[in-house]
Amino acid sequence: RSSDLTDCTFSSLVTREKKKSTMSSVTLEHALLFMIDVYQKYAESMDMDTSTMSTEEAMHMIQKELPLFCGKNVSEADCKQIIDVIDTQKNGKIDFSEYITFLTFIAKRFYQDLNSAKHQK
Repeated sequence: RSSDLTDCTFSSLVTREKKKSTMSSVTLEHALLFMIDVYQKYAESMDMDTSTMSTEEAMHMIQKELPLFCGKNVSEADCKQIIDVIDTQKNGKIDFSEYITFLTFIAKRFYQDLNSAKHQK
């Protein structure tokens, strides 16, 4: 329908897809939207600034959202080390590009772990 094509802004697509999303119909687009939602949730959790995450917000996100990567008993010192690696600009903030780079690293590690587990069988 031509009306669908004329009203095809990114924000309208995001809104429409969020409404349709269910666990049984997860697509790559849904996964990407979820990653954006997680970033915004933690970026605004302490200071209402959604453009960056403070180190405290990033530590909280890592501990809550990545228990398999960090382990359940990750120390604050370990988290600070991870944050130091993520914060490539060394400004005490994690911007969206740094966050995505970090997720890429995590995805690669999970992919390698899954492949090595398949080869051990």
